[in-house]
Amino acid sequence: MRSLLRDQLRLALRILLVLMLSVGSLPLVFHLFPELAGVRLLGMPLSWLLLGFLVYPWLLVLGFAYVRRAEDYERDFADLVEEVER
Repeated sequence: MRSLLRDQLRLALRILLVLMLSVGSLPLVFHLFPELAGVRLLGMPLSWLLLGFLVYPWLLVLGFAYVRRAEDYERDFADLVEEVER
C-alpha cells in the first residue's frame, strides 16, 4: 500500500511541477517582457487569452493525464495484490 501511495504522490508532484512551470510562469513572463502587454490576438490582449481561456483546456489535459496514470498505478497494485494472494 505504501508503494501505491508513494507512486501517486510522486505523480501528483510531477503534475504540480508541470502546472507551476507552465501556468505559474506566465505572470513572470509578462513581467519580464512588458511589450507582450500590447500584443492582441482576436481583439483581446494576449494575457487575457492565455490566462482566461487557454489555461482551462491545459488544466483538463493535466487532470486527464493524472487520473489516467493514477488508475494505471492502482491497476498494477491490484494485480500485484492478486498475485500475492494466490
